[in-house]
Amino acid sequence: MDINAILDQTNIDALAVNNEPDDAFAVLERVEIHQSGRFHAFAEDLGFMWRWQISRDAEITQRGCSLSLQSSREAVGHVLAYLEMRDSAPLQQ
Repeated sequence: MDINAILDQTNIDALAVNNEPDDAFAVLERVEIHQSGRFHAFAEDLGFMWRWQISRDAEITQRGCSLSLQSSREAVGHVLAYLEMRDSAPLQQ
C-alpha cells in the first residue's frame, strides 16, 4: 500500500485536533517500560514504529515515537532523567 492510500484512510484533521492517542493504527503489543514513584511509562508496537508515553501522577507528561522498543526505552530514559532532575531541583524565588 502506498503512502497516499494510507493518508486517504486516516483522518488527519481529527488526529491533529485530538490530544488523546488515536485509534488509526492497531496496537500489536503494549510494554511497560518504567514504573517508579510518580512516573509510569509504556510503549505500544504499531508494527511500523513504537509509540511511547510517560505519565506523572496519572497525567500524561510526554509522548513520542521510536523505531524500536530499545530506542523507546532509551528515549523514555532521557526524558525521565530530565523530569526527575527538574522535580528534584529547589524552587527559585
